[in-house]
Amino acid sequence: MERGNLPVQHKSFVGRQREIAELIGLVRRHRLVTLLGPVGIGKTRLALRLAETIQHDFRDGAWFVELTSPSQSVPLADTFARVLGVAASDGSDPLTRLCAALHGCRCLLVVDNCEGVVDQLATVVQRLVHECPDLKVVATSKRPVRIDAEREWRVPALDLPEADRDYSAAQLEAMDSVALFVERARRRDEAFAVERSGAGDVIGLVRYLDGLPLALELAAAWTGTLSPGELLLHLRRHPHDLEDGDRGGDPRHSSLRAAIDSSYRSLDHECQELVAELSVFPSGWNLDAMDAVCAQGTGVSRAALRQLIDRSFVTMQAAPGGPTRYRMLGVIRRYAMNQLEETGHVDATLRRFVRHFADLATAAGSHLTTRDGPRWLQVLDVELDNLRAVLTLDQADPDDRLRVALALVPYWHLRGLLGEGLNRLDVIVRSGLPRSPAVVQALNGLSRLSWARGDTDMAARMARQAFHVARRIHDSPGVAWSLVRMAQASFDANCPAAARRCAEHAHRLSAGWADGPLAAACLFQLGQVALVEGRLDEADTTLRRAIDLFARNDQVDQEAIALLILGRVRLRQDRIDDAEAVLIRSLSGVREFALPRHTVPIVESLAVVALRQGNRPRAARLYGGAAGLLRRMGARPPARAPMRKPNVVLLQPLATAPDTRRTFEEGCTMDVVALIAHALGDPAPVPEVVQDRSEPASDVLTARQLEVAELVAKGMTNKEIGARLHIKDRTVERHISDICDKWTCNNRTEIAVALMKRTLVPGSG
Repeated sequence: MERGNLPVQHKSFVGRQREIAELIGLVRRHRLVTLLGPVGIGKTRLALRLAETIQHDFRDGAWFVELTSPSQSVPLADTFARVLGVAASDGSDPLTRLCAALHGCRCLLVVDNCEGVVDQLATVVQRLVHECPDLKVVATSKRPVRIDAEREWRVPALDLPEADRDYSAAQLEAMDSVALFVERARRRDEAFAVERSGAGDVIGLVRYLDGLPLALELAAAWTGTLSPGELLLHLRRHPHDLEDGDRGGDPRHSSLRAAIDSSYRSLDHECQELVAELSVFPSGWNLDAMDAVCAQGTGVSRAALRQLIDRSFVTMQAAPGGPTRYRMLGVIRRYAMNQLEETGHVDATLRRFVRHFADLATAAGSHLTTRDGPRWLQVLDVELDNLRAVLTLDQADPDDRLRVALALVPYWHLRGLLGEGLNRLDVIVRSGLPRSPAVVQALNGLSRLSWARGDTDMAARMARQAFHVARRIHDSPGVAWSLVRMAQASFDANCPAAARRCAEHAHRLSAGWADGPLAAACLFQLGQVALVEGRLDEADTTLRRAIDLFARNDQVDQEAIALLILGRVRLRQDRIDDAEAVLIRSLSGVREFALPRHTVPIVESLAVVALRQGNRPRAARLYGGAAGLLRRMGARPPARAPMRKPNVVLLQPLATAPDTRRTFEEGCTMDVVALIAHALGDPAPVPEVVQDRSEPASDVLTARQLEVAELVAKGMTNKEIGARLHIKDRTVERHISDICDKWTCNNRTEIAVALMKRTLVPGSG
């Protein structure tokens, strides 16, 4: 025998260093390693690179056996023998002859494109590994071979940049997906550069293509014709246009659609039907969702799902603490959606999709602020893109869209997705829905999210609008909740007298629900007003009544906030130890939520307690932790919030004082879990830290911040800016907050003015 026949690779192999290292170990420990994955994932190139890397471990070389036909008419043993140069012998069994020839050989066989002949291959490889002790096999397939000696290994897509992060060109090109695209693009245009093409567009393109190597190579072939941004826009409109007529070799790999089509046509009817219906899930599904949305019976769909996983159309994702999830690559999902459209079942499938997720959102929304809230938050985190789809689908009934949006208001608030929530609710409210209690809730939701964003004027305006609609339709609970929202907006606008009048009016209306959350919310508003007006004993009594009602109604987050205000009352009463006990109870109550928006004000108040107790290091670390969280989540508390300002005045010197500056900076690096643990006094040898993406305290903007500032000056909304730069609304909010901090701006108009001054004045930065 010769010493191998690995084909010469005419294109460079990009990335996959971690995968190669892992596979080397697997090949050394197992007789058969099968590289599994969908079409275009790069199984063949990876297997060949692996073989090139370890061929010197094999005395008799590495051999490439390509099975080009889905239905192998020639016996596999004959194909192996021909490739390996094993002489034919009339009358003898080909497999026996092959085993005899390879018995003493130390070699590696790379068998490519096995999915069409896995049953035959199982027979051949089973004999080979049994009778040839020094032989190893690496197979590439969409389906497992299913023999005892096999070690299945799913080929992952290339690593992707995050959509909502800023990267330098060097950082981007260090990622395998971007590196492959750039390397192939430079074959078409030597001058191709990420900076010149727009980093945001490159990120958007490689993410749209799921890091699929074939898709990236086909996309790179458009270099010189379309920019990455233009190609991304074109593919969103025409997702099946990704092809390269100049590619040689297997014609299936000259078009992504053709490559997927060949795999799709090998599926049986039930699998084709199921994969088409599953395409309606933008971000994956669990078995309950599949049963609710897909028309097939449970038994049929389970069997078909297993086949789709085996054939690499669907991947399974373990979900610790939750149900197993399944997903399709975006390129496969878009193909499958096209198949669903051809069946004429799109509308019926999407209506079932909408109904399922509207019911899920309603169930989650009613539990988000209870003790079971953390679990439901995780459910919504996982299903967020599916829920977003409901809010935009034509097949969604307007009432279902409104139902989902109302259920998501507390989620948007707790997760800090304020811009998204405001935009989506606003679209629904403006869609011409008839006046109803649900519309009143939506307007109050707009008020709540505006208040959380620090826009007390908008919060008051939305609450007043809700109040007037509720009165017209005789919606008494709606009127009362609108008054509560008006009270909160007035309070944070430093108008406690107006807040008191609204809260007293709401409290009178809540008499019919004296033991419910509405009464508790009214008492809370009255308690915090009493605090800032100096009526400390009244504030103490009123807040304790509110806390009791919140607890009885399982309103954990509101109970924690009421405890926070009670802790501030105790601070004003100079009952420092009592204040600490109440604040610890507040933080403990929401510990499982681990939400920065709950944590920041509580920890700031605990920092004041520590300062009043003379413990400056603890105060500095806690204040630094709160400041770091606030900066990373891109939030700006209302500048006139009457209770926070005295705390900040006390704490701010800790950030720069020689004896506490370093401790403050250490606190800034703690994530929310580590900060809560530290605040509660848990033993934590080394606090967990997070990457601090905040900028140095100067007025110089990063390149991305400058882009955002320029788009703000053009009057674009956060949603429009996010779409232009391919980043999330939440990220836009963070950039705007950082710009305001650096340039000392309070709103978008001031950003535009500051940008103009810096553009006109040389050297102003």
